[in-house]
Amino acid sequence: MTEPLRYYFVLPGLDRIVGGNNVLLWLAETLRVEGYTTAALYPYDRYRYPFEEYRGETVYHPGLNRMMNPNLRQRVWLWHKLRKFCNGPPSSVFNATPNDVFVLPEFIYPLCMRGLGTANYVLVAQDVFGFTRAFVKDIESGTPRYPSLNAILTTSAASNEATSMFLERHCHRLQLPVASEKLRYKAEKKLQIAYMPRKRKEEAGLVVAALRTRFGLKDIPIISIQGVSNDERNRIMSESLIFLSFSEQEGFGLPPAEAMATGCIVIGYTGVGGNEYFSTETGFPIEDNDILTFVQTVEQVVSQFRTSPQSLTRIRRHAANKIAKEYGEANARSIALAVWKQIDEEIKSCRTARASTVFES
Repeated sequence: MTEPLRYYFVLPGLDRIVGGNNVLLWLAETLRVEGYTTAALYPYDRYRYPFEEYRGETVYHPGLNRMMNPNLRQRVWLWHKLRKFCNGPPSSVFNATPNDVFVLPEFIYPLCMRGLGTANYVLVAQDVFGFTRAFVKDIESGTPRYPSLNAILTTSAASNEATSMFLERHCHRLQLPVASEKLRYKAEKKLQIAYMPRKRKEEAGLVVAALRTRFGLKDIPIISIQGVSNDERNRIMSESLIFLSFSEQEGFGLPPAEAMATGCIVIGYTGVGGNEYFSTETGFPIEDNDILTFVQTVEQVVSQFRTSPQSLTRIRRHAANKIAKEYGEANARSIALAVWKQIDEEIKSCRTARASTVFES
C-alpha cells in the first residue's frame, strides 16, 4: 500500500499580515482537516506566522533561511525583525523522506528547488509579478527548475493566465475564500472611509491628505487599517461605508474583495488582478495614478450618498452578492479539495511509475 504523501508548505518568516501567506495556511489547514498530512515549514525554530490560524505541525528547516535569502546581511536583518516572533514551543526539525512534497510560493520557487534538491513540488502562484520575476531568474540561471514542478496552482484569472502562458502547461485554479461569517454584507454603515496604505504608500498619503482638505469631506473620519489584528480589520471594514483601494501589481487583490463582501463602496485601483471582480458594476475603478479622478470620485460618491443613496445601495449589494457567491468559504473549500485530490493522485502515480522503472532496470 502506498504511504500517504506529506505536504510541507514552505513559508517565509513575516512580521506583518500578508494575504498570500494567509491563503497558503488556509489551504494547509483545509487539507489537514480533510485528512491529508500537512506541515508548515519555516526558516526559523519556534517561529509561527501569527496572523492566520493553522493547527497542524510546525517544522523548522535549518537550511531554509539561506536558500530563501542568499545574502548574509539580509538574513541578519530579517532575524532582528523576526526574533520576537520566535517565542513558541520548539519546532520539529525537518527530516527528509521519499514521501515529501514541497508546496512553494511563487516568488521563491527557484531558490527553494535548488536548495531542497530532487523532490516533489507543487507551485502556488498567486502574485503575477512575483511569479514573473522568479520565472525570469529561473530561466537566466541556465538550469531552470520549473520543468520539475509536479503541479501548479493559481488563485486568480490573472495568475492562471500568466503561469499557463510562461510555463506552457495546465495550471489548476483555486477560488479564494473571501466572504465568511466574519466578512459578510452589512446594510447599515457609518459614513466613514477606510483604506490600507501597505501598497502605494506615498500615493495613498497624497489622496487622503487631499480628501481632508475638501469642504464636503472634512467631517468624515478616514481610518488607516494597518498594524491591527484580523478581527479589528474586519470590524473597521464592516462599519465603513467607503473603502479606498490602492492595489498595485496584484495577483488577485484581497482587501477590495473583502471590503465588498462587507458592503463597502470600493473606489480605487484594481491592481490588475482585481479586474475579475472589480468593475463599474461592483464599484468605482480608477485608472492607475489618476489621483485627481480618485479624489473627485470620492467626493461625488459621498454627495450622492447624502442625497439619493439608492443606486449606491444596489452597487453595494451586487458586489457583496458576487463575492459571496464566487468567493465564499464553502465554494473555495470544495474547489480546493477537488483540485488537491487530482494533484495527490498524479504525484502518487508518478512515484509509482518511477519506482517501476527503477525496479525493471
